[in-house]
Amino acid sequence: MYGLTPERFDQLHDRVLASNPGFQGVRSTRTDSRVRVAAALRFLNGGSALDVSRIHGMRTVSFYAQFRETIGAIGFALPAIEERLQAVLEARSTNGKLQHNGHATFA
Repeated sequence: MYGLTPERFDQLHDRVLASNPGFQGVRSTRTDSRVRVAAALRFLNGGSALDVSRIHGMRTVSFYAQFRETIGAIGFALPAIEERLQAVLEARSTNGKLQHNGHATFA
């Protein structure tokens, strides 16, 4: 799934939940934690926010907030990859920060 085997995706999701118990389940946005992780991975692998939110049944207006929360949870669960995550985020941006309507959404 987006660069991971199903087994590796399950391991990543399980680690995120073990490190961040509050991340589990469905949010007020009605998006399940597995969907949030999958959507974040797809976005990091080059998907556009509009396409990723549509494909995963997410509201476009809440995509960036859910993405930030998910990346934070992944970084907390796997601190060894935090620098690589930041490098990918910077590569996806024009100024080192992801933008949404001109406002930074992840620093």
